[in-house]
Amino acid sequence: MVLIDAAAVRDAKSPPGPCESGGESVLVEALPGQAAFGRVLAVGPRHEVYRHERAASASRLDLEGRIVVPAFVNAHTHLDLTIVGPRPFARAGQSGAGSAFVDWVQMVRQERPAEPDGIRAAVSEGARLSRAGGVAVVGDIAGAARGRPSVDAVRAFRETALAGVSCLEFFGIGAREADARSAVEHAIGELGSEPFGLSPHAPNTVSVGNYAWAASLRAGGRAHALIATHVGETPEEREFVEAGTGPQRDLLESLDLWDDRILADVGRGAHPVEHVLRALGSAAGLSVFAHVNDAPDEQIAALARAGVSVAYCPRASDYFGRHHDFGPHRYLDMLGAGVNVALGTDSIINLPEGTDRLSTLDEARFLFQRDGFQHGDTGPRQLLEMITLNGLRALGLDEGAGRLAVGACPVGLVSAGLGADGSADPIKDLFASEADLVLL
Repeated sequence: MVLIDAAAVRDAKSPPGPCESGGESVLVEALPGQAAFGRVLAVGPRHEVYRHERAASASRLDLEGRIVVPAFVNAHTHLDLTIVGPRPFARAGQSGAGSAFVDWVQMVRQERPAEPDGIRAAVSEGARLSRAGGVAVVGDIAGAARGRPSVDAVRAFRETALAGVSCLEFFGIGAREADARSAVEHAIGELGSEPFGLSPHAPNTVSVGNYAWAASLRAGGRAHALIATHVGETPEEREFVEAGTGPQRDLLESLDLWDDRILADVGRGAHPVEHVLRALGSAAGLSVFAHVNDAPDEQIAALARAGVSVAYCPRASDYFGRHHDFGPHRYLDMLGAGVNVALGTDSIINLPEGTDRLSTLDEARFLFQRDGFQHGDTGPRQLLEMITLNGLRALGLDEGAGRLAVGACPVGLVSAGLGADGSADPIKDLFASEADLVLL
């Protein structure tokens, strides 16, 4: 039993208001032999929590002057790229860059770890940086090193202290469409009963047939309920899906993957969101679409109807300058339309030089400063919901893991310092300040 005393104990559903004058506390069961917490027995003003019959016998943790919130969720990241480190990105027209994103993809293909030891080391380091950022739950993409599904990345994820889902990534379009299915089947055989999700990479690298096949694997119980894929990420992707032309086609041709049969599915004017929703069919409802920088009104409505979650990666979108391509990201419009929007970090490659953690709190702080959440109570609580409850919902996990209500079982707790005015609205201060944090 652990009794935690703090200035504030809050989750995304806590009503707005200042810190209680006498402080706030949470009483949680300790799980024997585990670095995790069990059920919440009492939470609220300190004088009320102290009345609980088991409070007197609990171990006490003093976190005065700090806020305690549920551990964070990273709905979309690539832990196996951690070893590459932050890298600059030059958009077309800068430094003589041509098809900048395709060039960037080629860099990733060349520098990502491909051997088992390197993959394990990268995922392990990514897990360490995640926990340093207060993240306890991750939707990881187990990268397809050398274009092959990586069992090593899935297993490395399971060896970390992170909860969540590792998704077996695969590519499969054109000349190697059938080969991709064979490779995934082989990986599934190796994993056996080990849990995993599926990640058909993107509509410019995976055929309609292979999206539908992935959905059938999940329907047949051969994978975790989650399908994660990149959709609406780049102008090159949209040109390829709508017109069957552009740098993405050039890339397939350079890799000897182009087959004219691809034109049976692309080049027919469909938007990438529409294209993937059609391919997944009824299975779309338990899917995560990463990025969705490109989101016209009709596609937002389609996402809402299908029940798809979106993993928005704010700093990655900014890094690639997607606001220049598509305008400001429409995550607020998506939320307003009923789309479940969670936050992700993408990989460390798109984060600033010197980054020492992978944290969706940093993504939310970026939005807080950029998008004017300084006024009112709704915005900060929406941000906290996006990095806790919405992330759990996107990954198909129990939302109780993101609550600090009586009876909930949080997957972890984060303690963060409060600024000078933090007592007035501690949740807002969590995003407004740059105070330190600790995953308890």
